[in-house]
Amino acid sequence: MPLLDVNAIALLHTLLTTNSLSRLSTLCASLQAPIEHILSIVAAHPFVFARLRAIDTPGDDRIAVVLDLTNCTFYARPPNGCTKDNACPYLHLCPSVVLPNRRCQRPHDCPLSHSLDTEHNRRVIIERGLENLPQKTLIMLILASADPSKTFAVCHHKPKPCREPNCDDLHLCYFYMCSPHLCKYGDCKAGHSLATQRNIDYLERRGLAHVEPLDIIALFRIVDENKKHSHIYRYPLEQQHPAQPMMIMTLMMDEHGQHQQQPMIMF
Repeated sequence: MPLLDVNAIALLHTLLTTNSLSRLSTLCASLQAPIEHILSIVAAHPFVFARLRAIDTPGDDRIAVVLDLTNCTFYARPPNGCTKDNACPYLHLCPSVVLPNRRCQRPHDCPLSHSLDTEHNRRVIIERGLENLPQKTLIMLILASADPSKTFAVCHHKPKPCREPNCDDLHLCYFYMCSPHLCKYGDCKAGHSLATQRNIDYLERRGLAHVEPLDIIALFRIVDENKKHSHIYRYPLEQQHPAQPMMIMTLMMDEHGQHQQQPMIMF
C-alpha cells in the first residue's frame, strides 16, 4: 500500500482517539479543515477510511477507520505457532502486548516477541505502507486492531446464533455480510437483519445507529476483507517509495507487567 501522506496520518490519528469513528463535523473542528478537505482524504485512501452516510443529520456523515494492523492469532498457539513464516501478513507479537487484559507469564524470558523490531514485524509494517507512521499512531493502530470497541467485526458463530451475552461484535450472518447471495440457509439462525435488539444496542454503542444500513454492512465487509486478504501481494514492493529511516516503538514489559516503550531507529 502506498505510504500515507501527512494529511491522511493526521486524520487517522484523530480517528484512533475516538474509537475509530467520528462525525464529519467533529473531524472538521478537530483538524480545523473544511468538509471537502476531509472527504478528499477519505476518497484518496479507500483501504484506510470509509464514509458512512448519516440519516439523522443530512451532510454530517461519519468517517471510520477500515485499516488494521492485526496480530497473528496462530503465533502464540502451541505447539508450533504460526507456520506460514514470511507468507504471514500479520504481526508476530506476544498477546500480552496487544491485549490490555493479558499479562505475560514469562516477562523476563518470553519465547514470543514483545518487539516490533524483528525482521518479520518490520516487513509487515513496511509492506503495509505504514513505516512512516509516527510512533504513537502506529501503537494506537495496533491496539485498536485488537480492541472490539475500536474495530468493526461480525461475530463468527456461523451458522448458529451466538450465545455469549458479553460478545462485543455485530451479530449478522457472515455470508450475508459478504454478499446477500452467499448465504445458503433458508432459515439462517445467524440473522440477516440489523434491526434485532442486540444489533440495535451494538450500533448505538458504536455510534452507528443513525447511519445508512447498506453503508454499515459495507463497512464491516471492507474491514473483514482487509483483515483476511494479504496486503503483501496486493502491492508489489517495487512500486513503493524507496526505503526511509523508520522510527517505531519497541514494546516491552517491565517487571510489574506494565508496558514500557522504547523508540528505536530502523533502516
